[in-house]
Amino acid sequence: MRTRIVHSARSACWPVTLRWIVINPLITLLIGGYVLFMSIKEGGGLVRMLMLAAPLGFDRDDVANSLSGLDGVIDVHHVHVWVIDERRFSLEAHVVVSDDHWSRLAQLKVNIRQHLKDDYQTEHSTIEFEQREKMDNCTV
Repeated sequence: MRTRIVHSARSACWPVTLRWIVINPLITLLIGGYVLFMSIKEGGGLVRMLMLAAPLGFDRDDVANSLSGLDGVIDVHHVHVWVIDERRFSLEAHVVVSDDHWSRLAQLKVNIRQHLKDDYQTEHSTIEFEQREKMDNCTV
């Protein structure tokens, strides 16, 4: 009698066990697929940051032309931009300054950095100032 009860209980649970045998791998595959998709989606930005690549959609020529339009700036060259983290960019550039603004480099640097922060969301910038007559010595 006991064996009949055990067998009937086991056969009653068999469909439930069979469902979990099928459902458990499906749920595992769905979760694994989601994790893989998110890794690939988010991994591109991480690789760009680790490789110090330029931000997507950032046009160096546009930045150089924009800075060249500032008062006292003759030319901008040797522009490099890279990603610091997800939201911050860094910029390095050589700026050729007119002779009459050479005595006001501190204010010019403040103006350039503010322009970069406002228009291009660049948090960090390294700016090297050059005089026009010494510009030929710069290797681009």
